Amino acid sequence: MASARSNRMAFSSHGGTMNRLIIVGLSALLASCAQPPRSAYTPEVYQISAPFDAEATRSQLETGTATVSGTAFLRQNGGGVVTCAGSPVHLFPATPYAKERIEKTYIGGPSISTPRYVQSFGNSNDYTVYPDPPEFARLKKSTLCDAQGNFEFKNLKPGLYYLATKVEWHVTTVQGGELLALVDVQSNDQPRLILTRP
Repeated sequence: MASARSNRMAFSSHGGTMNRLIIVGLSALLASCAQPPRSAYTPEVYQISAPFDAEATRSQLETGTATVSGTAFLRQNGGGVVTCAGSPVHLFPATPYAKERIEKTYIGGPSISTPRYVQSFGNSNDYTVYPDPPEFARLKKSTLCDAQGNFEFKNLKPGLYYLATKVEWHVTTVQGGELLALVDVQSNDQPRLILTRP
């Protein structure tokens, strides 16, 4: 598997008390980087030592009073802007299991103090995760970016959450990738988040 590269992400927050936000962009590796043949390729296995606490995750997803809204986009080399319009946006609690899983599969992942930008194949066939409890994929909140690339989550409890969406477009191959943020939600906060890369 090709090695990942990391750079600082641009980030911004507007409205209400400013939350700390970390953006991680996960996009396809440059087309010039050849992928090895699948027949000679063994996916890497990431062992997650932190147990998945389904009850704590359910509790974090109960109704609260905070709102998180924002937009996500990527700027093309030619200057065009592509938003997350029509793409799903997922928000899930930053539990110890989620933190370890993201740090391992996304080469370090985000942290509150260190913005990171990560390029990768973005191909789930490049690795497997063990254990991979089905509840991890189910216990989350989801919405869709609207036609202008905006999203909103209401009635959130205070706490740390990961927020992920995808911005892609097609040329001869799929371009773009995923944006992942670590959001510190406070009671009644209504931050306006901008997810992008420099």
